Amino acid sequence: MRAPAFRPGWLQVAMIPCGYLSARQLRLLASENDPSEPVVDDRLDDLTSMCAFTAAVSQAFRSGGQEMFPPSSGGHHRILDQSQVLDIESFLEPMADDYRSAARRLSASAAVFALLIHGEQRDGIAGHGPYLTARGRRLIFIEYNDLTNSFLPWAPPSDVIGLDAISFMYEVPDTVEFQHDTYGSVATDPLDFLGQTLRMRVLGRRGSQLEPLSLAEIENTQRELASAADDLYAEILGWPDHMRVEYGGWLFANHLNTFVELAGAPTNLTDLLRDRAQATSQRMFSDLGGSSDLPNLYKYLQQVELPLFSPIQ
Repeated sequence: MRAPAFRPGWLQVAMIPCGYLSARQLRLLASENDPSEPVVDDRLDDLTSMCAFTAAVSQAFRSGGQEMFPPSSGGHHRILDQSQVLDIESFLEPMADDYRSAARRLSASAAVFALLIHGEQRDGIAGHGPYLTARGRRLIFIEYNDLTNSFLPWAPPSDVIGLDAISFMYEVPDTVEFQHDTYGSVATDPLDFLGQTLRMRVLGRRGSQLEPLSLAEIENTQRELASAADDLYAEILGWPDHMRVEYGGWLFANHLNTFVELAGAPTNLTDLLRDRAQATSQRMFSDLGGSSDLPNLYKYLQQVELPLFSPIQ
């Protein structure tokens, strides 16, 4: 998990307890439970397993003493140790204008595709850094992953895009500020820092192989992503009403499937997750269609002065 252009990242880890506890709270609110009153959790084993898994994965992220957890208000997010930084720094070069322009177009196309395929989850967009290069400059990464997703029903065929993930590596002076948010957002000051970039490189991941991309490969990948994004946008415009609700269940299940694939679990586990995602999504659409007064979980989380989740008795 602690490698450039790798998935899962911290967002996938964070979404496991976030998704589970939010669904639990919505269920309790819908049953008109008083959020201040302890409840007997009828799925205590599931809750215990979720917490244990999250703790184990978080421990793996913390190993090495790096600043693994980006603060919710934005901050640094370092997933690589210094030896990794020194190894990958060897790819950096001062690039010509045509390479920089092609990289900018690729980044834009990758961002559009990642947003379309993942919706408001934004979990195909990530960033980490800043690190210190051997020259004493800052090194930052902006990345797009899950490009060849085969789990989401609306994902294009896996052979449409030739790369699983793309990493943009920039060496910048300390005048460029970098902030990373837990939910995948990356902010820089100045916003357009490419003119201040000293050296850079675009890296592509195929399976476990991470390699620098040539100008021709950058241009080809940009065309693949732009075409795939156009097709996906047209498909989304034609979605029936139920998909506008049901796709949310698939997005949360996609986080879980990331860990299934990482563990090399049997494919029947992905099939089981796919079946449950479909069943849950259809049930949620049915529940929404049958009620005009479902509790507003987000409004509750914004306004409540109690602990966010109902306590366990």
